[in-house]
Amino acid sequence: MTPEFEVGRYRLQDRLSPDSDTWLAEDLEDPTAAVVIKMLPDGADAIAARHLTESLRQVDSPYLNKPLDHGERPDGRPFLVYPWVEGVTLREYLNSNGPLALPLAGVLIRQIASAVGALHSIKMMHGILAPEHVIVQHAHGRYLAVLLDVGLFRVSGQTSASPGYLAPEQIAGEPTVRSDMFSLGTVAAEMLTGRRAFRYGSLNELRRLQRIGLPRGSLRKLRSKIPLRVEEEIRRATSWDPGQRPSDSEVFGTRLEELLGGSGAVALRRKIIMGLLGLTAAAAALRRCRR
Repeated sequence: MTPEFEVGRYRLQDRLSPDSDTWLAEDLEDPTAAVVIKMLPDGADAIAARHLTESLRQVDSPYLNKPLDHGERPDGRPFLVYPWVEGVTLREYLNSNGPLALPLAGVLIRQIASAVGALHSIKMMHGILAPEHVIVQHAHGRYLAVLLDVGLFRVSGQTSASPGYLAPEQIAGEPTVRSDMFSLGTVAAEMLTGRRAFRYGSLNELRRLQRIGLPRGSLRKLRSKIPLRVEEEIRRATSWDPGQRPSDSEVFGTRLEELLGGSGAVALRRKIIMGLLGLTAAAAALRRCRR
């Protein structure tokens, strides 16, 4: 590598995709650490990148891939440095496996929702939530979802997510933290059905479909085993009106995990109920014997 491929303490190695300025890089001060360099667009503020990195230090979540450093190229263009995360994107996973098993979908939805909630706790939105920005890891029988590109929307205002995952107010240029809830709902729907929540041919058609909302029964028509309450939660999350969406992403994710059986809570409640019924029947039988 020639010196022009070095930015600060990092040596750029490979561009991760032909149409992006994102690089796999080596940390020259720690050669064992692989990192990802995200070059910010022209006009991005280097001071904002520094503030972003500092703000995210107070957020502790295993489901967030936070920037660990920032810097500037010789021409003044800022960049963010992220840890390299092993695994496949949720998009790749869906393309290979189709709709996820309901309990697994519940686990991953809850983890992604928790990551979003951690950002919302410091009044920061993710802004580009889509299957391409989630890494799925699988090791020792456990799955882990990691949300990528944290803070990019905050410092650049640009989104690389397809419009189909964006809330209508975000497409209109007026995003809020409730816009992330809409994106979360569309991703959850796709994880359960294998199909995008809103399939459109033009932005005008997308706007019309979003205003109508997901028809009642549309998700269960694609997959009958989806619980009715899960479909209703996702329909609320993808409401046209931000005020109709759930206000707490972590509560939303936990509820879906329980309803889909990912946490085992539903099975546990069923066992408790059956146990209580059994005790009641045994007590009744004992009373009859005493008579």
